[in-house]
Formats: sequence, C-alpha cells, structure tokens
Amino acid sequence: MRLYEVAKLDVSLEQMREAEGARNAMPEGFLSREETARFFGISPDTLALWYTNGRLRCGVTMVGRGGKQCKIYPQAEVERVKVEMDAARAAREKPPAGFVDFGGACEMFGVSRQSWVNWMNAGKLPESTWGRSRTNLPMRIWAIEEVKQVMETLRGADKVYRLAGRSGRYHLPAGWVQVEEAGAIFGVTEKTFLRWEEEGLITCGRTETGRRLKVYPRAVLERMMEENGRYAPPYPDPDRPGVLRVPLTGHAMQRREAIIDAEDLPIVEGRRFHYSESDDGMNGRVCIFSKEGYTRLHQLILGVSAADGEVGHRNDDPLDCRRENLVLRTPSEKSAANRKAKMFCGRPTTSRFKGVCRDKRAEKWIAYINKYRVMRNLGRFHDELAAAQAYDEAARELFGEHARLNFPDGVDARLEQETRNDMDQRRAA
Repeated sequence: MRLYEVAKLDVSLEQMREAEGARNAMPEGFLSREETARFFGISPDTLALWYTNGRLRCGVTMVGRGGKQCKIYPQAEVERVKVEMDAARAAREKPPAGFVDFGGACEMFGVSRQSWVNWMNAGKLPESTWGRSRTNLPMRIWAIEEVKQVMETLRGADKVYRLAGRSGRYHLPAGWVQVEEAGAIFGVTEKTFLRWEEEGLITCGRTETGRRLKVYPRAVLERMMEENGRYAPPYPDPDRPGVLRVPLTGHAMQRREAIIDAEDLPIVEGRRFHYSESDDGMNGRVCIFSKEGYTRLHQLILGVSAADGEVGHRNDDPLDCRRENLVLRTPSEKSAANRKAKMFCGRPTTSRFKGVCRDKRAEKWIAYINKYRVMRNLGRFHDELAAAQAYDEAARELFGEHARLNFPDGVDARLEQETRNDMDQRRAA
C-alpha cells in the first residue's frame, strides 16, 4: 500500500487554496454582476437585458469559483454610463423654456394629477400644446404665464380651495372659518355647534358651490359669542376673591356661569355641567348627566344625595353654589321655601300671594299655612295685603330662615316691584 507524509499533504492543500483564492479574487477596479446591478438600482436580470439591447456592453468574462465563468464590469465605465443615463433622463423630463409639463403644473397648484385632469375636463384650464423634449419625445405642455393667470382665478385670496397635503383642510377667505374652528369660538364640540345650526340658532353659514363644505363668518360668530358667552374651564371671578366661575352648557346658545368656592375646584375640574331652565325662568338647575341619570352641582358640593334632603339656595339663585349660600332642607322646609304656585288643579290661583286664596261667596281673602301636611287657618280678611301679611307672620314663626315671605323687604317694596314689572311688560308689548 502507498503511504503519504501528513506534513507534505498539508503543504499541498495550502498551496491549492492559495491558487484558488488568486483565481477567484476580483481584479482591482472591477465590479461583480450583483454590485453593478445594485449601483444602477436594478435587478441582475435587467442588467443582462441591458447587455442584450446594447445599453451596457462593457462587461468581461472571468473564471470564478468552481471553475465557473462570471461577468465583471469596469467600475469607471459603469460610473460613466450612469452619469450619461441620468443626464438623458433629466433632459427628457425637462420641458421647453417658459412651459411646464403635467407634473410641473400639478406642483405649481399643489394638487394631484387626477385633480388636474378633472380641471381639464371641466374646462377650467388653458389649452395645452404638444411639445417635444430634448430627446424628441412628445409631451403635453402649458405656458407658465397662462397657468399663473388660472392660479389667480382659482387660487386667489378670496377663493376656497383644498390645501395640498392636508386632508380635509381648505384655504378660506380672510374672516371665514370651518365648522371645527366655529365651535372652538364658543368652546363647544363640532356636534354641539351643528345641533345649534339645526335648531336655527346659527343661520350665517354658507355652503361653497360644488363642495361639501360650509364656512362661517368669524365676525358674526364672535359677536354672537359676546352676546351669549363661551364655554370654557373654570376661572377666577374678577370681582370676588376666592370664588370661581364655572361656564355651563345648555340646550340654547345662551351661556350661563355658576359660581363656587375656590376650594371646590376638584369637584368640577374636567367635568361639563349643564343648566336646565324651568318654565318660569326662576327655578333652574345646574347638573351633570351620566348613565344613571343626573346629579345637581349643589349636591356634589355638600356631598349629599336626594335621599338626604333637598339642597336649596338662600338667595334663590340656582347659579350661586357657594357653600355659604347652600342649605339642606327637609321636605317640609322645602315646601315652605317654594314660591307661590301660579296654577292649582289646572286653573290659575285666585291670589298672587303665597298662603292666600279668595272666598268668592264671602268676598273675603283666606290666609292659611301648612306644616307636616296639616293646614292651619289664619283667618279671613277684607284686604288681600292683610291676608298676605298674616301668612308672613306665621311663616316666620313656623319655618324661620326657610320661610318664603310675600314681603321680605316690606309691602311698599313688593308693590313697587310689581309696578315696574307691569311697565316693562307694556313696553315689550
């Protein structure tokens, strides 16, 4: 059997590897097929097609790994061809002086190609002409001066048009706003503003012809805001230190504001309160709605529920929710603090004073008072004012500070107020 020396075999193997490496090494100044394709930004198959159609014939063949042949390209020649191709492309895409092509016209207006085609079909654009590029390719072109004239017509300062690259946003003439900004002027959401418009409270909107877009004059909205108020976060009362004003929402545009103590800010912060006005315009309520129903602001401030009793306002102002103005009353005390009812059993009451009614048969006025559902007769009087004064005396005795008096400031003050109210109604009529 034949034997081989291991050391000599190792030397022979190393020599063979060096020879193969020298054979497979890329010559200096050349690029492989894959590197050349990446340089042009194409695939290797496209590079082979370029060799077939004569665009790149500078490749040479060499023996690669495993004895296979491969094609390599001189780097200097590849770079020169790339420069020529870029120059030819730029020359082909550049229109003649004083003209713009399809892409250039769209760029001037900041619109898409489809919008430009729609304008062409609608007859809004000047007539185009056919020109040829430096590589003699046909192209549709427009005179720059004519395009500028169209821009002044379609994109003037007093025109409405869509802003390029901003979906749903438009250029508006000075002094006009869209619905989002219109709602922000009042401090309400777009949904609330549109509801006002449906209710006929906002009538100054204008729909742009051919667009699903409505715009509103800022000056008119700001005037309405000054008249009706703006919804905003709570802010300090400028006239009363330690007091905050809480803007309220409502069914109508008219804004109202409740007042609270500054230390109660955590109760209202980040929450939106609603004002509901009663039919008589006097007994409104400030509340916040939820899935369970509504809770009144004065209940939240005192930390009580409806089962604990009725929270009332000492000065009868439902918007004054300062702690010093709030009082917790029993059902009997609440009844004593109520105003005179204008209707009874569907018919107008016979007297304008609380605790007084008319006895038509005897032609006298009856004074009465209720406590714990027990009625107490205070007597019969020939004069309505005397009957009302009798009720006030009994109410002070039975209900104290909770009593609703007919003459809290005296008889003369009440009569003067009624006279002024009658005069105001006659002027309004």
